[in-house]
Amino acid sequence: RGADEPAHFLRAYGIAHGDILPVERVDGRVGLWLPADLHADYSFFEDARYRFAATGTPYGETFAEYRRRAPVLAGGRTVFVPYQGAEAYTPVAYLPYAAVAFVGRVVGADFLSMFYAMRVVGLAVFTAVWFGVAMLVGAAVRLG
Repeated sequence: RGADEPAHFLRAYGIAHGDILPVERVDGRVGLWLPADLHADYSFFEDARYRFAATGTPYGETFAEYRRRAPVLAGGRTVFVPYQGAEAYTPVAYLPYAAVAFVGRVVGADFLSMFYAMRVVGLAVFTAVWFGVAMLVGAAVRLG
């Protein structure tokens, strides 16, 4: 995982739920309100990231611990989470990820499922974009 990947997950999730130009502030920080269940999973992996840096805890142990945890029921509760600077980026690049976040929440996907689905869809979309660009450049070179 990249150091800023959690912030980008939050931004894509926010865009998927209408936070195109973020304005929500708590204590001067810009962010979004995550459902409590999603926040619990997000926080688990965010904490694991710092534990790994400090102790070298293998990711296999982290995933086993995640599977053993009791699920958190949101019950309509939300938790404010700052965007960590990702609010400064244009929303356009987040659109494929936001689509996944939207569908994921509609079908009740957990954080980890949504997180990996975002990665796969992002890779597919941007690979297709670059393939299209390469085809256009190739056609221009052949014509030119």
